[in-house]
Amino acid sequence: MPQSSTNPLLNLPDDEIIRKLREMNLEEICKELVESIEIKGDFMPVSIGSDIAVSIKIGSKSIQLTYYRERNMYWGWGAYGRKSKLTEPQSVLVEVTNFKDHSEDTTFELGRRDFTMKGWLEQLQDIFSYPKIDCIWFFHSSFEFDIDDIKEVFENTAEMKIGDTGCHVFNQMILRKFLPCEKLSIKASNFPNSTIPEGILVQHFDKLQVGHFCDESSRHHHTSFYLFQF
Repeated sequence: MPQSSTNPLLNLPDDEIIRKLREMNLEEICKELVESIEIKGDFMPVSIGSDIAVSIKIGSKSIQLTYYRERNMYWGWGAYGRKSKLTEPQSVLVEVTNFKDHSEDTTFELGRRDFTMKGWLEQLQDIFSYPKIDCIWFFHSSFEFDIDDIKEVFENTAEMKIGDTGCHVFNQMILRKFLPCEKLSIKASNFPNSTIPEGILVQHFDKLQVGHFCDESSRHHHTSFYLFQF
């Protein structure tokens, strides 16, 4: 029989747990969750579309934090014109999923904290002792974000997936900024005239997938499925 949690937060009524989680800062939230399941992070993907989601798999559970859901609030000027900048998010949607018992799933929202996207990521990686990004997915509308900001925050990744971002030029910039990587998934439609540059095809990848894969409409489902496989 599972032992009751010694973590005082988890012994509170559900509504009181949610209230306290909303009041806590990022580090306190994550430390409580990590202590409650006694495990460190073991997989971290990022998905970028009309917003940015960072997920952390911890055993049979995952935490997904979604930023920049407020459209048209982060515009600024960069090297490639007017783009959404990765400044302090106005709010963060937190979704905790238990793949073995979805009755334990919970969702809540955090108000603005004094962290830019880079600060949030550094905190997460430090708390979960997981310093790398395993995969970055680019979806529809991701071209609205500043690619230089994305590169500065997320640096490098082992795997990259480029979906229908909405901009051929942005797709080329993604490749310039993030290659080489170990695994790459792309579509012919990512490029003008559906022609994949020869320079990509001759590179060495552990895995190169060309063709259909998940799009924005199935983003959350595929992220959860992908996390469950690891």
